[in-house]
Amino acid sequence: MAYNASKSTSDAECELLTILTYAPQVQFVTATVKRAKALPYNNAPFARIMLFDGRRLLEQKQTTVNPSVGHKSSLE
Repeated sequence: MAYNASKSTSDAECELLTILTYAPQVQFVTATVKRAKALPYNNAPFARIMLFDGRRLLEQKQTTVNPSVGHKSSLE
């Protein structure tokens, strides 16, 4: 998952830590966002996962993101 930090309107540094876990026996990918810091406001934020075989797009999934306020990770 990638984010272009140069599009941020604030002076804060953007940070996005994402963990992708692949279970080959069931061919399932789980995406977990561990930290999202100083991302610009967006009326309809979304996450998109694209699976490629070389340069060929095999599958694409997209979902809306519901940010939680005040949640602290135990890793911080």
